[in-house]
Amino acid sequence: MHNFEKEPLARDELFAQLRLHSVAHLGQVYQAIIETNGEVSVFYYADEDVVYGLPIIPDETNKKQTLIHTEDYYSCHFCGNTENIKPSNVYACTGCQKNEWVKSTNKKRIK
Repeated sequence: MHNFEKEPLARDELFAQLRLHSVAHLGQVYQAIIETNGEVSVFYYADEDVVYGLPIIPDETNKKQTLIHTEDYYSCHFCGNTENIKPSNVYACTGCQKNEWVKSTNKKRIK
C-alpha cells in the first residue's frame, strides 16, 4: 500500500483494472505492473499455485469484520496481507497493524 503513495493509480482503480483482467482475488496474481501509459500488466499464478487472497469483487471486499468467529484464511482490508486466523476479538495485521479483515478465497481464475 505504501507504493500507492507514489503511483497515479488509486487502489480502487487498480482493483477495477484487475477485474477487467478477470481477477477475482489477489491470490490469483503473481505480479501486477502499472505501466508508464497507465495500463496494468498482470501475471497470474498457474491454477495449481493460486493462494488465498483478498477478494476484489466489491460485494465481497466490503464485508469487513474485526471479530473473527471461525478459524479460516482472512485478508487485511487495508494492505491485503493474508493469514490463517483463529477466533479472536481483536487481531492486528502483521503487515500494517490494522484490524479489519475480509474472508479470503482461493478460487481459480475464470478465463
